[in-house]
Amino acid sequence: MKDKLKFPMDFNKCPACGSEKRIIETALNEELIKPTSQKTALHVFAVALIDQFSVLTRVTVPILMVLIDACAECGTIYVTRIDKTIGAPQSPGSPPGSPPFPPFGGRG
Repeated sequence: MKDKLKFPMDFNKCPACGSEKRIIETALNEELIKPTSQKTALHVFAVALIDQFSVLTRVTVPILMVLIDACAECGTIYVTRIDKTIGAPQSPGSPPGSPPFPPFGGRG
């Protein structure tokens, strides 16, 4: 049996230059804004770990939450965190971009 992935997976350094400074984190600090969650990102997306045909028959589905940010030193865009959680599938007809799942950090 292959090794299981362990979540959350944090990637704290830029893969290009090794810097730990990220755009959103730096901008929030400069504006003295306290983030509403422990992790911030330029973009967050959710990947349902279930086939597209059975997703509509399930109340909850396993989800990978992927956070993407950019290096404040060199501008490289990279994944900063991946976590596994549980959430409700997005209902058909929901407007594009509407949040399909609970906020990052839900049960897992």
